[in-house]
This record gives sequence, C-alpha cells and structure tokens, in this order.
Amino acid sequence: PSKMENTSIVLSLLKSPLIQATNGKIYGLCEFGGAYDQGVIFEFNPSNNQYVKLFDFDGTTTGGAPRSGLIFDNVNILHGLCTYGGTGNYGTAFSYDLSTSTFSVTQDLDINTHGAWPIGSLVKANNGFLWGMTSFGGIHSNGTIFRINPGNNTITKKFDFTGVNHGTAPQGELIQASNGKFYGLTRLGGSLGHGVIFEYNAQSNSVTKLFDFGTNNSKFRPHGGLLEVSPGVFYAVSYTHLTLPTIYSV
Repeated sequence: PSKMENTSIVLSLLKSPLIQATNGKIYGLCEFGGAYDQGVIFEFNPSNNQYVKLFDFDGTTTGGAPRSGLIFDNVNILHGLCTYGGTGNYGTAFSYDLSTSTFSVTQDLDINTHGAWPIGSLVKANNGFLWGMTSFGGIHSNGTIFRINPGNNTITKKFDFTGVNHGTAPQGELIQASNGKFYGLTRLGGSLGHGVIFEYNAQSNSVTKLFDFGTNNSKFRPHGGLLEVSPGVFYAVSYTHLTLPTIYSV
C-alpha cells in the first residue's frame, strides 16, 4: 500500500479515528506534534497523497493533546475534544469551519460543571445533539456524560458516574444503538473495579450497568468503545499491559 512519508515534523501519535468529508478529503487529529507539540488538526487528500496541517493546538487557550476523533455537525464544520488545556487545564470542546478555516473553542470544560479530561470522540445523535464523556470530574469525580447543542454551542452535563453502580473513568465513545439508547464503557469502577459496560437512556437520563468486567472469566480494563454489529449485539476490546487484547461480544 502507498503511504505518506516524513510527517514527524507536523504530526505525532495519531491515535484517533479518521473521518472523510463529502469533498473526498480525510480529516483527523494528532495527540502531539505541531508547532507547540500539543497536537494538530490535519487534512489528507487521498487523490494525490497531499497532507495539510490545518491548526496547531497550543495546550492552553485552545486546548491540547486531543485523544479523540472529529465529527461533522454539517458539511463544513468539524467538532472535537481536547483532553487537556483550557481554563483549569480540564480540556476543551472546539469546532473548525472548513469553509472559512476558522477554529473556535466552543467550551472550556470545568471539572465540576462539565467534567474533566475527555478521552474519546463526540457522537452525533439522531436528534442532532452531540454527546460525549469525560474521564474524571463531576459530583463524584468519576466522570460524566455531557451533551452539546451545536446550534448555540452550549454544553450541559447530563449524568455523573458513581463508581460501583455505574463505573468510573469512561473512555472511548458513546454509540447510539438501533434502539435509540446510548452504550459505552468505563475503564474502572463496577463491582470489581475493572470497568463496566453501561446503557444510557437520554429520555430518562439514567444509566444502567449491564456488565462488570472481571466476572465470568472475562478480562478487565475495556479499551475504546463498543461496536453494534446487529441489533442488540455489541463487540468490545479489553486488555492490560500484562495481557493480550481480548475481543468480547455482548
């Protein structure tokens, strides 16, 4: 396969999923690298293998170290999250308008009001709202679920994780399943402290723990998000630094 060489000057540690726009170009984030070594937004044209750095995160006012991917609100506007930076260094939510090449911080995350340190991408729900999670903060310091209204860029905390009952440190992305509910993973918490699979009902604003990792001979510390392969059937991956990754169906 073809590849792009010599890009270490402008990007480093590409961990996030890529997204392709209607113009055929591919967009993504890098956790580090760029002018301030705090990550970049980039564009890649697969028709000619041309890479363009669109924006440098500075680690402070714009946020830094994005550990997530980008999503489209509409044809031209990208949305994403930075894990650090912003007021208080709790992370930021941002947008980038491709038609005007304009970057905007839509929200500086607050550890109590919104939660802190998001590790995962936003997801666009069927009703047009953007949903995400933070890995820390909130009432119980176990992370939160939040919602962004892209019409006015307001962010609202919707749920605080409690630890044993719901899990701790949600990471990865929420997914909206075919039944309209959201599903996700926490890295820690649950009955055994090894993470959980949970269901979030936006209508009732409630979380139901579906599975505790570490039980039924399962491994622990789920990583990333869930994938719905058919209605009600999900796949996930878990691993630690001492074990090989394990793929689960739920």
